[in-house]
Formats: sequence, structure tokens, C-alpha cells
Amino acid sequence: MKFLTKESILAKEYISQIMGLNNWIDAYKGQIDGLRHELAVAKHQLDQLRQSPRPSSKWQSTISDDIGSLADVRAGLIAVELARRIRGRVSRLFGQSERSR
Repeated sequence: MKFLTKESILAKEYISQIMGLNNWIDAYKGQIDGLRHELAVAKHQLDQLRQSPRPSSKWQSTISDDIGSLADVRAGLIAVELARRIRGRVSRLFGQSERSR
């Protein structure tokens, strides 16, 4: 007959929480890979626009700069959103584990 100690129960709970966090990390890594692909596609399109013939070099540089700025802003917003989601999920996970004790 096994006797469960408080430490073994807590260890099992921590292991399950760590596994859950590792799953989230893996999911976010997958999302990051997708975002990297989108960024590579956007960069390729930007490079094509920069190299395509334009009637005026002034307009070409203006359009290229605007597209580059938009791509940078979008990448920054995605990173901020991912960080917000991670913080929220981790705080909810640890907030729930503290309430259940």
C-alpha cells in the first residue's frame, strides 16, 4: 500500500504544470515559425517592389519605405501580442494553482 505524501502530490502537480507550459511553448514556437514565414514572404515582396522599374525613383523610395515601415510595425505588434498572451496564460495557470492550495 502506497502512502501519498504532500511532497509527492505537489511534485505531480508541478510536473503537470511544467508539461502544460512546455506544450504552450511548443505551440508558440510553431506560431513564431509561421510568422517568420510571413515575414520572409513580405520581405521578398518588398525586395521585388524595390527592384521593379518605377517611373520615378522618388516614388519608388517612398513606397518602399512605407512598405518597410508597415512590415516592421506589423512584426512588432505580433511580438507584443504573443508576449501579452504568454503572460496572461502563465499568470492564469499560476493564479489557479495558488487558489487550489
